[in-house]
Amino acid sequence: MNVQIAEIVGQEALKVPALQGKLVIQEMRLEGYILLIAGVFVGAQVDLDSFYLVSRTQVFTRSPAVYGEQVDGAPRKCYFRFLTSVLFLPAEFELYLRVTDAAGRSYDILSITGRHCLPRLAVSGELQPLLVSAGRARSGTTYLMRLLAGHPQICAVQEYPYESRHALYWMQVCAVASGPADLRNSVTPQSMLDSKFLAGRNPYFDPRSEHFQWMANQGVEMVCANTKHIIAEFYRTLAEQIGKESPRYFLEKFPNHFLPQLFINLYAQPREVFLVRDLRDVFCSMLAFNQRRGHEDFGFEAKRTPAEMLLIHLEEFWKSYHKYLKRYRPGERIVIRYEDLVEDTPAVLRKLLSRLDLDCEAALIAQLVMAADGDRSLRSQHMTSEDKRASVGRWRRDLPPDLQALAAERLGDYCERFGYEQR
Repeated sequence: MNVQIAEIVGQEALKVPALQGKLVIQEMRLEGYILLIAGVFVGAQVDLDSFYLVSRTQVFTRSPAVYGEQVDGAPRKCYFRFLTSVLFLPAEFELYLRVTDAAGRSYDILSITGRHCLPRLAVSGELQPLLVSAGRARSGTTYLMRLLAGHPQICAVQEYPYESRHALYWMQVCAVASGPADLRNSVTPQSMLDSKFLAGRNPYFDPRSEHFQWMANQGVEMVCANTKHIIAEFYRTLAEQIGKESPRYFLEKFPNHFLPQLFINLYAQPREVFLVRDLRDVFCSMLAFNQRRGHEDFGFEAKRTPAEMLLIHLEEFWKSYHKYLKRYRPGERIVIRYEDLVEDTPAVLRKLLSRLDLDCEAALIAQLVMAADGDRSLRSQHMTSEDKRASVGRWRRDLPPDLQALAAERLGDYCERFGYEQR
């Protein structure tokens, strides 16, 4: 189906006195699902290194700064060119053209606004995505996955630690296979032949090709439809194997990733639950889990100080949380505090299932909670506290005084936003 998929609504050059010079956009157009931008920056007073196409939360693509031949007395010309897909953009999007100089300083020099209405490409018998994510690891996603995986209307791989991401894998394949050629960062015609295991962007998906219009329209849609068909067939088969007769969702735990927007754009009713936990307890749980396994993870392998790690995790949490807020309208967001989940699991689970329009009868809720709380894998391999209630507020006994003082100083906004005591 070839329709008007997307359009550029406006663009505005941003004043950057430090650069001086002039931005000239030579081409900006949408062909199907592909956005093409090319231009030149004339007369910059600093050495330019790279151009980027970014949103407020994500870098989409990069173009190295390519200088033209220098002519005596003429201002220097620095060229750039972008090809990117709109599949990863929200329906109403704002992008920025960003340039960095040789010293690493960055400047936003152009804003671009647009919108799209992507066809849903419905596949017969498909389930809707139910994604579980969090600002940081050790925030209760595994426990929530265990609770939800037992529901008769939710299909999930029933294996601890509930991190089988089959849909995410195929969506990653879709993201790569539907994207335009990127000879710098992906395969070239030669490297495609040289590797048995590497299949990147189609190196022939290029605007200069006579087949570009088909690839940017029907080609992208066929890749997306086939991806959804594979996911639907996998979870349909899994549902039969585990005895679930009429599931409505497939369930996967998601890391901090760029793909949730692709699920939003390709599925009719995707849902994403975002878990929040007191970051001080998260930090203690990470340290205890590392000690149990005998190796460093969660960024601690970089050998930074505990104080540095606490602040890094705070910064990364806010990035994840703000990305989540941008993905959904207020009425679509489902944010759950870990503390509320463990304090009254049946009540929180009942409310969540109701939001998802799923069966939430008391007998079923009791069955789900009993199965999760009695799961030996969770207790022996995952938990680092005596029980789930003991995991709440553990920072008061486990976090050293200097880190408690640092947290009290730097987590004020976090504690206020999510209802935690600051001290």
